[in-house]
Amino acid sequence: MDPQIEPTTPDPATTEAGSTPFWASRPLLLALGLFAGALVIILVLVARAGSGGSSLDARLLTLELSYPAGQTAVANINGQPAAAQAGATVTCRAVDGHQRLGRATVNSDGSFDVALDPGPWPIDSLTGDGAKTINARVECRAGSGDWVKPLRQPRVRII
Repeated sequence: MDPQIEPTTPDPATTEAGSTPFWASRPLLLALGLFAGALVIILVLVARAGSGGSSLDARLLTLELSYPAGQTAVANINGQPAAAQAGATVTCRAVDGHQRLGRATVNSDGSFDVALDPGPWPIDSLTGDGAKTINARVECRAGSGDWVKPLRQPRVRII
């Protein structure tokens, strides 16, 4: 009896010569997959790190106008605790003209107090609506982060 040879289907990863091409070897494909995965992770981390630096929480910012008796009015931007990263530098500017109004360093608890230059606005004769106008025309940022406007209502103190 003659043994019959069963026909076999050719392996698509083999060449006509019967050897596996270099690009189809499992260790190489595994290495390429790991390299591609590591590259994607690195790109995501670099994109996140370069997306604006320190952030400033606009919900924790308040414009405060103080009117001490017999003295000049004072304008400040107050950041409540956790408004920014400790040690960051907060800079505030006027939206129109981008004139720098003040700068401060954030405390260890994330709070800060920026004394604003009163030059652009007549804060000595402001009403409540005037304070809202200033609030809409001031923006601040921590480090090289995004510019944000205070989202809290301005506070006016007469002392």
